[in-house]
Amino acid sequence: MSCVTHRQIVLAACLAVASLFGTRFPAALAQNAPNTIAVETRTQAEKDALAALQRAGYRVIEVRTTKAGVIAKAVKDGRDVSLLIDVTGRIMER
Repeated sequence: MSCVTHRQIVLAACLAVASLFGTRFPAALAQNAPNTIAVETRTQAEKDALAALQRAGYRVIEVRTTKAGVIAKAVKDGRDVSLLIDVTGRIMER
């Protein structure tokens, strides 16, 4: 029988609530909780944007799709930036 910690229960509850509102948690949050299942799924556009941002030297914190394109929060050269990646793949700071 598996022993479930209080932290795992709280994380599972947070993920369940967040899924109701479409909120995505950074992958780092899931990595900090052992024995939990990552719930995050990415669209192909988000995967492509993530790869392009990483090639451009960004450390990506979060990506999500909007009508305008893919929105990302990232860090580059120690500076937090908010980015928009449009349908052509162009990266623009917001």
